Amino acid sequence: MPPRAPLHGPHPHHPPHPQPNSAFFEAIATYAPNDVEELDRLVARFQPYLLPALRSIVSEMTTDVEAVIELLQITEQRQRLAVLDELLKIAIRSKLVGILPLPPYIADRLIAVLPAQSLFASEEDLPHHFPQCTQLDRMMPSEILQRLGSVEAFAVDGFEEEAGLLLRRSVVRVLQILPDHPRLFLHSLPHRPHHADLVMLARDESNVVRF
Repeated sequence: MPPRAPLHGPHPHHPPHPQPNSAFFEAIATYAPNDVEELDRLVARFQPYLLPALRSIVSEMTTDVEAVIELLQITEQRQRLAVLDELLKIAIRSKLVGILPLPPYIADRLIAVLPAQSLFASEEDLPHHFPQCTQLDRMMPSEILQRLGSVEAFAVDGFEEEAGLLLRRSVVRVLQILPDHPRLFLHSLPHRPHHADLVMLARDESNVVRF
């Protein structure tokens, strides 16, 4: 019997696992906060979804800042893997839309399991390693409703601020057209990209899952 051909020619390799540390914790390792109060301020500003875990560690376990950082990193990694598990299960049921760009550990997995018609581009100049896909800005409202109206979730990137989420303008336009907002699996960017056209989306915590 001849060897089985790869299902996805451009992506025969196994997608990379999530990095053990997010960009936030890489920055923390360089910055080295002096105490848990300073760490709390940084987490509140840049990774607010980790605040409950941080404050639980401090109140119940230790106030040693290095130990707290270690435990918080483990908490974050565990959450990221659980979210990735849920994300892929929705994708396998064809109820997810992947909106590129996304980091490789997410994008490669979605490209491997999603049909081509479930991948979209939020901007024109995607890196060359991403597949060609429909640009959101070129879709008419009727096409958006037809192709995206029944999906359960979007995988997107964005930048968080206290007032809400900064998402790419093309993504916000689609969300404004859809009668029911899908869940947002949000990859939080470590900093606001200068070239990206981002606009504010009022924060709805019940509808956002971070990874």
